Amino acid sequence: MPELCFEGHVYQVDDFDTVLNTLLKNGHAIPNFCRSGICHSCMMKAEKGTPLPFTQIGLSDELAAENYFLTCQCAVYAPMEVRRPDKDKRTRFVAMVRSKENLTDAVVKIQLAPEHDFAYEAGQYTTLINVDGVAVDYPVASVHGVNPLMEFHIPRDCGQALSAYIVDELEVGDGLEIMTALGDHYYRDELLKQPLAVVASDANLAAAYSLISKALCEGHSAGINLLYAGIVLDKLYLEKELNQLKAQHPYFEFQIVDGFDQEDSPDFHRHVQQWLEPFAAQSARIILALNAEIADKFGDTLNSPGGCWSISPRS
Repeated sequence: MPELCFEGHVYQVDDFDTVLNTLLKNGHAIPNFCRSGICHSCMMKAEKGTPLPFTQIGLSDELAAENYFLTCQCAVYAPMEVRRPDKDKRTRFVAMVRSKENLTDAVVKIQLAPEHDFAYEAGQYTTLINVDGVAVDYPVASVHGVNPLMEFHIPRDCGQALSAYIVDELEVGDGLEIMTALGDHYYRDELLKQPLAVVASDANLAAAYSLISKALCEGHSAGINLLYAGIVLDKLYLEKELNQLKAQHPYFEFQIVDGFDQEDSPDFHRHVQQWLEPFAAQSARIILALNAEIADKFGDTLNSPGGCWSISPRS
């Protein structure tokens, strides 16, 4: 049987199955929709092996020359090594704004309807782009298959031009471009019986909220604990929603901490480590929805036999 290499894994491919099916069966979150080569959401790059021309139909000459191909159309006949597309070459879709409202004075919620059934996982993030080509990564706050629209929480006064545009100018009925989702760490069946300890700050809470909501929808049977820190935002902007989850699910608890003005301060680091210690002793999966660089620093110092994930957008 031919072998397919992807992100350090090697898979034996049965009966000339496609690249897309093989990766999905082995638990990878690969964007896909039409399965017929039209939407291009499943596009990847072949590092070893040459994709057949019909797997590149509809792609630009530049992409085809760089060995990009559509995984839903590519059966594995010989050994291949593939990888995800470069971030700036991911497929773009149009998404219409269906609702916009203030969650608090500091955070605006928008709900988007992509032109296709946009596949994503709980805990992932994606890129939004305005008509001027300004692009920013935002965590997705909704749960695919549960929420009919994609939800994003946009902070005011965060110094980003796109966030300012969304908050001040974007209206219901306008469109944004959206790119296929990113992030290898998301809720999956293997976590169903493992305790989860989640640390989130500011609007990064959106990713944590999506992951926790998905876990509870799936019947997660171990404890889920959330520590929320308002660093820039002065209040927990999803307090009502989290209290509703707590009332409905006895496994879920959350705690608010304030008094810290920087995520990289030694006091904040020490407080988070102390909060995480008892959960690490229970082999909980540590999940960090913080600034990506800060999450990486935490991950380097935390010792949790249950593993540690960062679900923060990475620019």
